[in-house]
Amino acid sequence: MGSGILSKLKEWSSTPGGQTGIVASVLFASLLIRFALFPIPGFEVDSGCFSSWFRTAATGGISGFYDNTSFCDYPPFNVYIFWFFGKMSQLFGWDTLPFFIKLPQNLFDLAAAYFIFSMLRMRLPFGVSLAGMSLYAFNPAVIFDLAVWGQMDSIHTFFMVASLFFAFKSRFEISGGLFCLAILTKPQSIILLPVLAYLILRHGGWQRAVSSSVIFGGVLALVILPFAWDNPVTFLAEQYSGYNVYRYTTANAFNVWALVGLWKPDNVSHFGLTYQVWGFLAFLAAALLFFWSYRRHGRSNAAFLVFILAFAFFMLMTRMHERYLFPVFAFLLLAWPLRLGIWLYVGLTCTYLANLVVVYMAYGAGGTVPGGAWYVMLISSANIVLMGIASGQYWLAHRVPRPALVSPVLSDEGAVEEEP
Repeated sequence: MGSGILSKLKEWSSTPGGQTGIVASVLFASLLIRFALFPIPGFEVDSGCFSSWFRTAATGGISGFYDNTSFCDYPPFNVYIFWFFGKMSQLFGWDTLPFFIKLPQNLFDLAAAYFIFSMLRMRLPFGVSLAGMSLYAFNPAVIFDLAVWGQMDSIHTFFMVASLFFAFKSRFEISGGLFCLAILTKPQSIILLPVLAYLILRHGGWQRAVSSSVIFGGVLALVILPFAWDNPVTFLAEQYSGYNVYRYTTANAFNVWALVGLWKPDNVSHFGLTYQVWGFLAFLAAALLFFWSYRRHGRSNAAFLVFILAFAFFMLMTRMHERYLFPVFAFLLLAWPLRLGIWLYVGLTCTYLANLVVVYMAYGAGGTVPGGAWYVMLISSANIVLMGIASGQYWLAHRVPRPALVSPVLSDEGAVEEEP
């Protein structure tokens, strides 16, 4: 019987229609698992904010949202999501709000999983591409963040992945528009900018860079039009000032700063510079080194560069929250295949899930995470080790390899290239 099922699956996977059905079935199975977890209470602080924001957007409309709420540190594209799914909850009854609060991020996440499959399929067999998509769709840390905690980290990640996808397709204007939506969802998406700029300038020239920038500006104008068209610069500055709300070394992110302590003011001077400046300089140095290697060798995996930038951003910058590591999973899978890639993926899944669970349980019990706790030190140290491994893998992938290290990589055009 088992061999018959395997034979049938093999037959299905050999046809376009069968492949589509298999992909859809995997994504639907992931959605069902997430639905089963929805009744678990979300992270109380975030759930309370989202409940208020969904109701405010649904009852007061988009244009007056920021005037009608006492506090919201989420950029303007999120308000459209609050409004749409808030309206859905209003239609079915406000008792459905906990469901609709968790629905959008999971739908966007499964869309991101499909893009992962599509990008891998550019250069890898169907089975390998399906496995990569499945690793993401069923990642327990990803599912916990979205279906249990109830956060929305998948939405800007989706736009980042989609933007890179269309950049590989040389659809640079679409890429620019999607990147704008990523920035208007979460400012952390800025790490994608240097990679996109390089791809567009290298493969499209300055003309396509200008046209992509025009589309970026057009999307920006359309999104903020209902809010404050009379003074858009001031409006945007106000909406992105949320970064200054949490002026601490780390807001429960188990990174290098967790070894200094959680929730420590980052304006403390050390060797003449504040912790915030030291963190920024460390990230800037790492980013320049990574990009120098990418630019110098040419045959580079752009997805791997985005991954390592996102990882370094989380590990080195101050004011990081526990969830800001989220995008690394999608971009690490897009960089497939990599030496030690699966171990990096498993390791990061474990540390990220542990970070989320520790914070979720501590706050759920009415307390906080104690700085200096052995498990904080352990998880943070594990992340530092994983950062070292990732940096080493990045360096090896961008130097002239020995024959034993030859492997196909995703070129800037998205095609298979062999390392020299």
